[in-house]
Amino acid sequence: MRERVALVARESATRTRIGQYLADAGFEIEPFSDTPPIAGGSIAAVWVVEQHDDAEVVAARIRPWLIARTSRRAVILTYRPSSIRDVLDHDIDRLAVLVPPVFPWQIVDALRAPGGRW
Repeated sequence: MRERVALVARESATRTRIGQYLADAGFEIEPFSDTPPIAGGSIAAVWVVEQHDDAEVVAARIRPWLIARTSRRAVILTYRPSSIRDVLDHDIDRLAVLVPPVFPWQIVDALRAPGGRW
């Protein structure tokens, strides 16, 4: 069974490009332009944060989704990693924070990291 991954990116082209790569790598992709539903079945999320987005606002969208299930984890692509890490400090064990430019294989590696420890 393929692992279901929520892909959150505002830009359609970004969702398409990353989504296709992840699908080719064996993941089932659920694309969203905004926060995925908390009750959704995704166990992981790839969150593309725009350069101008406020870290606290982004964290306020990520945290409820992440903590709804203890098995959930997130890969966050952001230009300001320290801001995101500071705001989501309590959930840091379930986060991988990558700084663009990011190669698609780096996202796959983060999603496949053993034990959810990044």
